[in-house]
Amino acid sequence: MYKLLVALALVAGASAFAPVVKPTARSSVAVSAAVEDMLGADVETAGVWDPFGYSTNADAATLKRYRCVEIKHGRIAQIATIGYIM
Repeated sequence: MYKLLVALALVAGASAFAPVVKPTARSSVAVSAAVEDMLGADVETAGVWDPFGYSTNADAATLKRYRCVEIKHGRIAQIATIGYIM
């Protein structure tokens, strides 16, 4: 019985590292990336708070990359804070 439980635990643990198969069907959906519709847009700052003007000459792809990188850095900072506390 013990060997069965160990084998099941190993299989369950290994399944966490198995690649996820995503469906290959794609649909073309137009995405609007207006600055006013972005997460974090504010009425008082007329769009996005950008005191150094990084987004003035950026296109939609660059703005999306900036948002993704900012989220990534925020998550890393949260993990670092937890590591510092522990």
